[in-house]
Amino acid sequence: GYKSFWAEDGSLFYQGAVEGSFVETLKSPTAGYLLLVGRIGGKITSYFPIEYVTIVNFMIATFVMALCIVTLFYHSRTLVSKISLRVLAAIGVAFIPIANFDSLANLANLHFTLPFVVLVILISAQKSSKTSLLSVLLIILACLSDPLCIFCLPALINTQKVQARFTLSINKSLYSKVYLASIAIQIVFTAMYLMQGARSIGQEHSVIKTTYLFLDRVVGSTFIPGWGHVSSLDF
Repeated sequence: GYKSFWAEDGSLFYQGAVEGSFVETLKSPTAGYLLLVGRIGGKITSYFPIEYVTIVNFMIATFVMALCIVTLFYHSRTLVSKISLRVLAAIGVAFIPIANFDSLANLANLHFTLPFVVLVILISAQKSSKTSLLSVLLIILACLSDPLCIFCLPALINTQKVQARFTLSINKSLYSKVYLASIAIQIVFTAMYLMQGARSIGQEHSVIKTTYLFLDRVVGSTFIPGWGHVSSLDF
């Protein structure tokens, strides 16, 4: 919300921006990977007086989410014909379970939305040659904020039916090139953080924590009504 920081917004992004330069914050890992959207938001917020930082943080997160919604609506034109469905699908992204479980309009949760935006952009690029600067910027921001964007790779493959046979080819649009370059940079940063010992891959506690978060924040919040309000004090 706008009255207080949420999760990493204050303790990591804002505090890091206040204590060091923007370049220095990029050298500090966020859960073992580069989270550019949070670092940029934290830096912008740090330029404002302390009494306004939470509202500025809220406005930045809301602005980025609005850009995601506009971009999804724009690119869905090649996938969905009805405007009403395009509007509903685009706006609905702001209320996906993982964001619904937490607080809306915060920097920490934006990286859950951004990979989906990238996926839609890459899929639509198979049917349209038009290029949007905003879409290019969002691809860069997404890939440098969440390494899970790598799972959008299959969207680079074009499928065409020629004489009852399907042919495969790699999409060579500007979006694809920007995506691959951005993912490569994220991999470099992740490898650098790994060598620093910021996060160990395959450790037992990491597996347990990941499993718990998946069951809690994905399965629970998706299929059980009011799951975000369940507390051990209720039993």
